[in-house]
Amino acid sequence: MFDKMDQSGGPQAGGAGGRTTYQALLAADAAWKAIRTAAPGAAGPAPTFVTESPAPLGAAALQGADAFDAVVCGGTLGVFLAAALARQGYRVAVVERAELRGRSQEWNISRKELEELRELGLLTSEEIDAAIAIEFNPVRVGFHGSADVWTRDVLNLGVRPDTLVQTMRAKLEAAGGAVLDSTQLLGLEVHPDGVALQVSGPPPAASSGDGSTTSSNSSGGGGGGGSTRRVVARLVLDCMGHQSPIVRQIRWGVKPDGICLVVGGCASGFPPEANTTADIICTASDAEPLASCGGPPLQLFWEAFPSSDSPDSRTTYMFTYSDAQPFRPSLVDMFEEYWRRLPQYQGLTEEAVEQLRFKRLLFAFFPTYKNSPLPPAFDRVLQVGDASGIQSPLSFGGFGALTRHARRLIGALDDALACDALSR
Repeated sequence: MFDKMDQSGGPQAGGAGGRTTYQALLAADAAWKAIRTAAPGAAGPAPTFVTESPAPLGAAALQGADAFDAVVCGGTLGVFLAAALARQGYRVAVVERAELRGRSQEWNISRKELEELRELGLLTSEEIDAAIAIEFNPVRVGFHGSADVWTRDVLNLGVRPDTLVQTMRAKLEAAGGAVLDSTQLLGLEVHPDGVALQVSGPPPAASSGDGSTTSSNSSGGGGGGGSTRRVVARLVLDCMGHQSPIVRQIRWGVKPDGICLVVGGCASGFPPEANTTADIICTASDAEPLASCGGPPLQLFWEAFPSSDSPDSRTTYMFTYSDAQPFRPSLVDMFEEYWRRLPQYQGLTEEAVEQLRFKRLLFAFFPTYKNSPLPPAFDRVLQVGDASGIQSPLSFGGFGALTRHARRLIGALDDALACDALSR
């Protein structure tokens, strides 16, 4: 199926669901296997990504050209916080290992949650309308053997991540902020008065102050190409998700308490007349072993949303919640089960499903920990979103959780920066 889609030339975005190639699936599966097969107490010494130094950076370093009040690591969602802080007068930079762009697959959200961003002054009503790709109602909640419940205006919008991210990037740069994309974060050294970040990549885009930029970076690569240099900040915001190297050091040797495994795809060829409603959580069967790999019974859940690609395009997700034991299924196993069960879930014949034209395949795993949100482990370094363990169990990718916490986060970060109250 991956071969049929020929995605090799398509741009890949950062963040959950941004990478959609077969090689990315194998890489994600290898990471999930390493987690579930890890033996207790066998992790060895923790990696040293963050170090601490008692020596101050000094006023000169904190006022230099590569000095900022806040550096946001992980730009797909971090750019929203970065833009908000920059518009309040702070010197802000975003470090993103890939090209800073949103994924092609729509984010599903409610209008009420988008309104939070308008009320905060991050988006205008016109910008929100421009980002909305599709709107639908009603939305179903249904469990096998029980009556369906239909709701309205819940996750009933599909918004364009690429449009939103580019809008926020323009606002950040118009406020004097810097974007360091295609840039790899190599490590942090925490000092009493700031944090030194080692990064590798091209020079940052030069902002003219009106939102326009010039940059020597024209590739959409994965970062790391170019020179290594130091960037300093009073505060580092870790928005790098659950695979953050900072979180990896903090949680080293700690097995997740739970895992959410997600696979799915966006395809055309669904009956248009039946493609006007959505499912936010449904089951089509009781808990049972997966036919592809056996093992203990798992409850499989489904989501489905109309796509803006065409009237016959629909996105379907299959997901499950479990612990992280070695016998749990791989993402490839989940995909095999997805293909087998999709006809039953969507009420289509196997022949009809075989005629679907898949445009994107989607996959991810989300570890969860009882110890969440993650307490700060270092001065001047704060985890936000999935990296902190604050995440939504349904709206995968973190955008919905970001909108719900944006007001609290932006206000608290403003207070902390204004008072230099940045110790843990």
